[in-house]
Amino acid sequence: MSMKACVFAGQGAQVPGMGRDFAADAEIAALFTRANAVLGFDLAKICFEGPAEELTKSNICQPAIFTVSVAAFQAFRKRCPQAEFASASANGPRYMSRGCSTSSPRSQSLKRAGASCSRRATSRPAA
Repeated sequence: MSMKACVFAGQGAQVPGMGRDFAADAEIAALFTRANAVLGFDLAKICFEGPAEELTKSNICQPAIFTVSVAAFQAFRKRCPQAEFASASANGPRYMSRGCSTSSPRSQSLKRAGASCSRRATSRPAA
């Protein structure tokens, strides 16, 4: 049996413009619309346009990375519909509300604690 794995980005991977290409597909764009509704702010605009200072805030970057990861996975599944996967979050748009609503309180807690995605992003050595 051949096994495959998908690895998704984590904190520090956020950049303005992320997810924009995926959202050109109407079905995938709907994921961003759903995330916007769950979170109560325009996550899509922050992902697609920035500014970077806003995108690196913990309460923004965690749901942003989650949403873009689901969008990337959905784009992959559209190109490879024969693939089978077990991850609940990656398996379909119906899990977007749960994933966004779970990542948002966690990121709010991190923000209150003073942790920031930007610390990770700036602590990496330059390439």
